[in-house]
Amino acid sequence: MPHTTFVVEREADAILANGTTRVLPFDRYVAEPSLCPADGLIVNLCQGGYLSSRYYCSLLGEARGHRVLPTLNRVARDVSGMSHSGDRPAITPARELGEARLAILHDPGDPHPPSRRQTLERFRRVGSDMNIAVDLIRHDDRAWLTRFDALFIRETTSVVHPSFRYATAARIAGMPVMDDPRSILRCCNKVFLAEILRRHGVATPRTRVIDGGGLTAAATEMGYPLVLKSPDGCSSLGVFKAMNADELAAIGATLLRSSRLIVAQEYVQTEFDWRIAILAGRPLFACRYRMARGHWQIFRHAPNGTSEEGATEAVALPNVPAPVVDAAVQAARTIGDGLYGVDIKETPRGALVIEVNDNPNIDEGLEDAMLGDALYRMVLGEFARRVAARRSVPPPANTPPRHPPRPAFVERGTSRLITPMASGHVPR
Repeated sequence: MPHTTFVVEREADAILANGTTRVLPFDRYVAEPSLCPADGLIVNLCQGGYLSSRYYCSLLGEARGHRVLPTLNRVARDVSGMSHSGDRPAITPARELGEARLAILHDPGDPHPPSRRQTLERFRRVGSDMNIAVDLIRHDDRAWLTRFDALFIRETTSVVHPSFRYATAARIAGMPVMDDPRSILRCCNKVFLAEILRRHGVATPRTRVIDGGGLTAAATEMGYPLVLKSPDGCSSLGVFKAMNADELAAIGATLLRSSRLIVAQEYVQTEFDWRIAILAGRPLFACRYRMARGHWQIFRHAPNGTSEEGATEAVALPNVPAPVVDAAVQAARTIGDGLYGVDIKETPRGALVIEVNDNPNIDEGLEDAMLGDALYRMVLGEFARRVAARRSVPPPANTPPRHPPRPAFVERGTSRLITPMASGHVPR
């Protein structure tokens, strides 16, 4: 008979109910996954919002392959502010074979966008040669989302960000979307990544998921310097190097104020990180990301808000060591079949995966330096294949008989009426 484990907040609540039902405090569920059989059910009774014990209980359950209630997707929708009934978008029918329309979600105010404006325009130009109309949309264009055939997210993602709500709406509508909500959930939390990479035997630096009580043990095991990571940091933000016990305590206290769990990882020094992009399970491109000058990370962030980035060197895939490419493919496979950027350190111990990123950087003159337009064609071609597969499925019975008319927009600062199809973008 399958075991049911109820996970609760405190040790005082943890009693053995009977032979098939167990009650565990959250900290023991974190530290001792073997207490819960792989075929068992986890019932999450913890409390809190984003990055709380409730959030992490469902997150760890999914990463460990447990059946868990509520699911991670349900908890994520709760903390992202999405309802469970009123967020279903109006379904529009797939058009006849012909030109496909791809929406690219971007945020002009994003300080570290995965693609700059000139790169997005290049997607448009290449798309026009492939019979794909590429439109640029922003957060307040969600009402028009299902007028498109697919969605490509080109802004920094987070579970508590409009990008996740966009991705979820697109997935509910049956649209091909990268990044899909499942990939955002998985890649945007380093606790999840640590657990799922460990579960699938992917080689990484020594890593521990810890709460406040695990700081000293992590330092004893891995020594100094020790890297501490906020679970939802990106672009080197929220990642710190503790050189001694005092720094460990100070950094740990700061990170644990905003997250119930954090990640501790051994420090592995290299001159660069490999970035291997994976699209639909296959290597797409490779780069060396150099560390920022005089710094141990790719980004150096100054207290005044400015940042410096290390050099990007595109490398032809045949020139990348095979173990690095193999490790990237293996790591991406644990997440899904979308577009990922896998960061890897090449060491005497072999290729060590640091993390798997959703919406990896693609920028003109940097990541595309080896492939040029071919890179854009491969990404757009994958969308075209997915759109074609969707169109081969008969629309639902309640689908309206014809595609709704395209909305008209007034370009900001002008009185000229344009439509997304004619202009190639949705102006704000």
